[in-house]
Formats: sequence, C-alpha cells, structure tokens
Amino acid sequence: MEWNAVGSALDRIVRRLQAAFGRQAPGGLLLLALGVGLGTGAGALAFRALVEAATRAVFGAASPLEVAGNLPPLWRFAAPVLGLFVVSEFGRRLAPEVRGHGVPEVMHAVLHEGGRIRPRVVLIKALASALTIGSGGSVGREGPIVQIGSAIGSTVGQRLGLEVERVRLLLACGAAAGISATFNAPIAGVIFAVEIILGAASISTFSPIVVASVSAATLSRWTLGDAPAFTLPAYRLAHPLELVSYMGLGLLAGLLALGFTNLLYFFEDLFDRLPRRAFTAPLLGGVSLGALGLLVPHVYGIGYESIEHVLHHDVALGLLAALVLAKLVATSLTLAGGGSGGIFAPSLFLGAALGGAYGLVLQDLSPWPVADPAAYALVGMGAVVAGTTHAPLTAIIILFELTGGYSIILPLMLTCIVALVVAVAVQGESIYTLKLVRRGERVAHPTASNRVRSTPVRDLMRQTTAVLAPDTPFQEVVDRLLEHDGHHLYVHGPEGRFLGVVRLEEVKPLLRSRPPEGLVNAYDLLSHTCPTVDPNETLESCLVRFSGTSLRELPVVEEGRQVGVIRRDDLLAFLNREILHLDDLGFLFVTHPEEEAEERDYVELPAGHGIEGVVVPPAFVGKTLRELDLRRKRGLLVIGLRVQRDGEVVRLAPDPDAPLEEGTALVVEGPRLQIDWLRRCAKGELDPEVSGRAQRVGEGKAEPPDGARPEGAEAASGRAAEGGGRTP
Repeated sequence: MEWNAVGSALDRIVRRLQAAFGRQAPGGLLLLALGVGLGTGAGALAFRALVEAATRAVFGAASPLEVAGNLPPLWRFAAPVLGLFVVSEFGRRLAPEVRGHGVPEVMHAVLHEGGRIRPRVVLIKALASALTIGSGGSVGREGPIVQIGSAIGSTVGQRLGLEVERVRLLLACGAAAGISATFNAPIAGVIFAVEIILGAASISTFSPIVVASVSAATLSRWTLGDAPAFTLPAYRLAHPLELVSYMGLGLLAGLLALGFTNLLYFFEDLFDRLPRRAFTAPLLGGVSLGALGLLVPHVYGIGYESIEHVLHHDVALGLLAALVLAKLVATSLTLAGGGSGGIFAPSLFLGAALGGAYGLVLQDLSPWPVADPAAYALVGMGAVVAGTTHAPLTAIIILFELTGGYSIILPLMLTCIVALVVAVAVQGESIYTLKLVRRGERVAHPTASNRVRSTPVRDLMRQTTAVLAPDTPFQEVVDRLLEHDGHHLYVHGPEGRFLGVVRLEEVKPLLRSRPPEGLVNAYDLLSHTCPTVDPNETLESCLVRFSGTSLRELPVVEEGRQVGVIRRDDLLAFLNREILHLDDLGFLFVTHPEEEAEERDYVELPAGHGIEGVVVPPAFVGKTLRELDLRRKRGLLVIGLRVQRDGEVVRLAPDPDAPLEEGTALVVEGPRLQIDWLRRCAKGELDPEVSGRAQRVGEGKAEPPDGARPEGAEAASGRAAEGGGRTP
C-alpha cells in the first residue's frame, strides 16, 4: 500500500509538471532549462571526479604523465589493454551507443529519434569514459559530458511528455551545459549547441540554452573557481604581414584535421573487419596503445599537461612532430578499440603541437618578425578544432574563454576560417557528421527548409492500383476513369515499363461526340508528356513539378518502372504538419463533402497532448478496442484507423468491437508520454503486458464524468466518427 501511495503521488507530480511546462507556459521551459543546466553541471563535476579517481587508481596520480617514468613498464603496457576490454564489454552488453566520442550519437538523436536518448546512457557513459581515460585512453572528457548532459535534458523532456521540439531543445540545453561546465566556457557552450547540435536557433530556442549554459558554468565556477584552463602567454602581433604566416598555419591545421578524421575512421573500419571483433578489437587497440605509451607517455589520458607544457616551455621540434603523429594514432586506436571519450581535447593537443612546431620553423625562416612559438601553438589549437568539427565559431569562442585573453583573437579568427575552408573544400563532412553519413543517415538539421530538401519522395509516396494494359479497350478505359477518384490511370507495358498516363480531362471531350477513328485502346489515349519523379528525389522537386499545374498526383518512376504515386494532398499535409506546425494547434480535420471545396476545422488540444498514427503492436492484434480499454488505462483516445487495401490507404472510424488487424495504424490522441509508450510497444521495445504495471504515468485516471472530458478530445471523437472525415 505504501508503494502504491508513493506511485500515485509521483504520478500526480508528473501530471502537474506536464501542465506547468506545457506549450501554454513558456516561462516553465526556462525553469526546466535551469534544472537541466544545474543537473548537467553537477554531472560534469561528478564525472570529473570519477575520471580523476579512475586515473589515480590505475596510475597512482591525477596525471599519468607525472608518474609514467616511475611505473613498471609492464603495468603501463597492460593498463590500456585491461581498460579497453572492460569498457568494450560494458558497452556491448548495456548500451552500445556509449562507444565512441558521443557527439554523433547526440546528433543522431536530434535528427532521427525526436531527441530521445535512453536514460541509462547517463550512468553508463560516465563509467565507460572514466575508465577509458583513467586507464590511459587517449581521449577527452568533453564528448562524454555532452552526451551525458544531452541524456539528462532528453530524459526530462520525455518524462514530462513534452512535444518533440521541446525534447530536442532540452537535449541541446544539456549539451550546452556540458561544454560550459567542462571548459568553464558558457558562451562556447551556447554556440556549440546551436552550431553543432541544433544547426539553427531562434529567440525561443536560444533563451533556454543560454539559461542552461549559464547555470552550469555558475555551479562549476562556484565549485572549482573561475581561473581559465590555460594561461595565455605574452602576445603581440610582431608585424602586419605575420597574418600571412597565420594563414599558412590555417592551411596546415586544415590538412591535419582531415588526416585526423580519416585516420580515425580508417582504424574503425580496420578493426570492424577483425574476426571475433568483441575480443580482438580491444586486444589489438590496447596492446598497440600500451606499446605506444611506453615510447611516448604524453599520449596517455586527456593531455592538458602536455598542452600547458608546449605553451610555456621550449619544446624541441622533433618532439613536437612525434607528439602529432603519436596522438593521431593513439586517439584512433582508443576509439577503434571500443573506448569511450571525446575528440575535442585530442584536437586541442594536435593543434598545440602543430602550432608549436610551425612557430619554431618560422623563427628561422620567416622574412618578417614573428611572435613566440607559444602563440602559434595557441592559435593552432583553435584551428584544428575548427577543421575537425566544422564549427569555427565554437572553436574561436572556446579558445577565447579557455585562455581569458582577447589579444590573440585576430590571428585566431583568421586561422580558424582558413582551416575550415581547407577541410570543407577537401571533405564536406566533419568528424561528427562523417560518422552518421557512413551509416547511411541524412545529416540535414530538422529546420523548415531542410525538411523539404532532405525528405525523399519514397517516404511520402503511395502504391496505386490505377494501372491499365496498353491494349485495354476504349470503353473499359472510360469506365475505369469514371470509377477512379484520382482522375488518372497509368499505362504499363511489358515487364511493368511505365508508358504514360491517361487523364480524365483529356478524355471528357471525346465523350461528347463520336470518338475519332483509331482511338481503340488505352495506348491511343496516352499523354506522353506526363512529369514524373524518382523515389530518391526530394519533396522540393515535387513542389517544383506541382507548381503551375493542376495535377493531383505524380507517378513515381524508378529505372523505367512505376513504383507508386505522390499526391498533392499528401505533400500539403506534410507541409502543414512539418513546416507550419499545425499540429501545435491541436487536431486539423479535413472533410470532403460531395462538392469539391474542402472544409477545415481546428480543435485545441490539452497541454502536453498530441495526436499520432501508430501501427498496432503485435500484442494487440486480434483484440478489440473495448478489450484493450486504452482510454481508461492509458488516457489514449482512438479517433480513427488507417489500413491498406488494394494498395490504397483507407481511413475508418473506430469500431470498439472489431478485432484489430496486423498492419493497421491507430490514430490516437492523448498524453505524449503515453503515445511514446504505444510507439515503443509497436517497435517491440516494450511488452504491453509487462510495462502496463511498470509505466503507469497515465494510469489512475478513472473514466471522467460527463462534462469533464477535455474539449479537444470530445470534438475529435465526434468529428472523426463522421463519414468521410480524416486526419492528416
């Protein structure tokens, strides 16, 4: 009974938070952002302590470089092997997404998962990354804390049942807070979230990200102090022409960034092809990393001590060159071997070593006065980051905040842009997006224009049965046209080759008089100039073809064969839903009376509610809506069904006593958290029978008395039951 009381209390709290932070309360989103920022800031501090504890446990000190010479060589060799083995197995069994550098997984969640990240990622990513770094893995801690902060923000949004856009926004708040707390860089955190995670921002999205970033930085500074991560060496621009020297550094930094990106994925491909990869990849990666660390101990761990040394001490040119090569290989081995950690700190390391070496060469060869090599090392740090991430604003701002100095900003800006131009000119993808592209994913951010430009026709096309043979008699063609509501019939030749279209408006004049001689079959009535689209073209192409015509649909043709049609109504519904966000108004009903005019009606949904079509879960097949009783158990109202019949989508009013068929889509209205539960059941991620007791956010709602039902739901039920009604 006590546990039931606790569950009921938590259920009431969640429902109140859903109401408080719904779309009607914009100030509530700022409070949520504040909470995400503080939570991520606390997580960053805990993660930092966890990394230090793991490093001390393995090496006996907070910095492996400080004590590497005093440790037995066998232990220095074995530590990375053991660390990669444990981390690889840890991720394989519990959460595969924690492998790698973290940021691509966050971008994937934004682009393809509606901002949803599993809550378990918070703990597993922290443990896996701390063990990787603590055992000598050559990676950074910023990627993990970005993924951890993003998971915190995503979890908050999911648990409150917020709209997809708000879940994405809270995810971005967590990412910004992670960068802010890790580097003590609140401005860079905001720019990182906008430039890399979201790809765009407006005032409504920018404000919560700022709140989250500032709150995380405040907590970090209150705990650790506000001293910059690196102290800026004395700097002045020795000669105006020295900017030309910095442009040369930008060129080299861009090439190094390309080498880093491609070497990383070369090793990943190489290790993926190994037999029994789960065993051989961490073994080969750990053994190679351990052997490299015996020769160059600077590659162990994050590498901030080595960066600081390059900035403030004279380092030999040969050692700097060796550090560049060793760090490239060490980071690639760590990640390819199954380790978990970021690439931001390795990019800073590479830039410092490259810039220091370049500055030393200029001391002897430059025809004009140049600054100290340390200045080139600092600028090189930002340039390599800009080249690898394709985020120059983030690189410029983060170096400014890491050093607390403004004097070097001019050469820093110029060098970062040159590095970016070189990297983009040779390879269009960053180290983050290339990982997604290699999986076959589209990486266009979900802005309004990119949705149209990136969504392929294949995602929106329908099958069609309006097909004729070329020798179909004239009268049969006429009968089929009059029966078919699409006003188009498509003619297919041998082996399904697309020959053309027969249109009702072109046949109508022939019906008023005796058809001309020679019109005996469908082939004689063909319109050979019918525009077509390829299934891999984008919806933008369809908009161009539909504009200026009265066509209701276009045939989708691939390699000479028709594979479907795309309809103007479906394209407009997509624009309404994805671009104009008409779903934010509630339901959009479209009725089609006998005359051609459409009638539209909008009904406001309760805060935190949504409407979505979800395929019937396998466990629901054969059961009736009355048996499932989703309205009472989950607060979900089934307002319609969509089924495929003869290649066409048919919309039906719900029958409470009809058994549900496999492949049927339920159009449901209700709390977004419960819609997400239904979607996960349909994907097989949850068992409805088991999760019915474990996930009862919507349970406990008794059947509402008359008059207590939400106005939007009442209107939806009545209108959806009308003949001919449909929802987009």
